[in-house]
Amino acid sequence: MARISRLQVYRARLRTAIVEFEPRKTPGFAIVTLQQALSTLMSCRTIDLRTPHELSRYIRDRVIAEALVLCVQP
Repeated sequence: MARISRLQVYRARLRTAIVEFEPRKTPGFAIVTLQQALSTLMSCRTIDLRTPHELSRYIRDRVIAEALVLCVQP
């Protein structure tokens, strides 16, 4: 099972979560369960769950810099 190494929420759109996983660990279909759990925790209909690599290269650095860090695993 993939473990989250970093979780952020983008402030401009609080329904957007940016998640990083441990190196070489991918969640597969478990990402759907994670998305549902985060949606419930944040009282949203649906969280837009993305990895940093899924963000457009034109906005990636800005979005990550402005996002609120919720969790960081060493």
